[in-house]
Amino acid sequence: MDEISDLLKLYNHENVRSISYERLSYAGGSCFCDYTKLLFNQDTGLKLSDYSRDDEIFEKWKIEKITEKLKTMNDHIRSINQDVEICLHTSLAKGWGHEARKLKGAGVNCVMPHIAHFPISQTEFNNLLDSIYPNDIILQVCVRNKSLSNYDIWIKTPQIIQNIGNWIREYKEDHSNLKGVVFFNENTVSDENRRAVYQLISDF
Repeated sequence: MDEISDLLKLYNHENVRSISYERLSYAGGSCFCDYTKLLFNQDTGLKLSDYSRDDEIFEKWKIEKITEKLKTMNDHIRSINQDVEICLHTSLAKGWGHEARKLKGAGVNCVMPHIAHFPISQTEFNNLLDSIYPNDIILQVCVRNKSLSNYDIWIKTPQIIQNIGNWIREYKEDHSNLKGVVFFNENTVSDENRRAVYQLISDF
């Protein structure tokens, strides 16, 4: 919490109207650190090693714990800046501890899913955004065209960027909770991809 306090005080300016942070969550699989095992046993009376990913008891428990932590952190943020909008970077993947209908109660104003890290179809895109309802959404779209030797992400082309833009435009027609989009990875974007993004923005 000290780091959050320091950041909010450092950026105490009228133009700072929102804050977004990397997901506060469990990993997608099972966590068997001593603290988690102890807390799970205290809360449920059960032994964590008897459960694994997708077990309903474990999944519900993770959602409860993460929701509590989100609310604690967001309450702290608003104790410093009561008017700030809070966005959470998450795609609500199973196992993370995020439940769409609990996020607003935990103080989250907006969900920022990363929607193009790996290859995705329009149907998958639509299904992902549907799963985030009723939360407001600001999309994060990586438009890099360079891969990393240890991180095999989806290499974008101008055509892929245009396709994603078309999906966004079509989805927005019937979904008022889609509020915006952020294109990122400036340092690994070709001139062609940059022009494709600028064209997309002008078309919007």
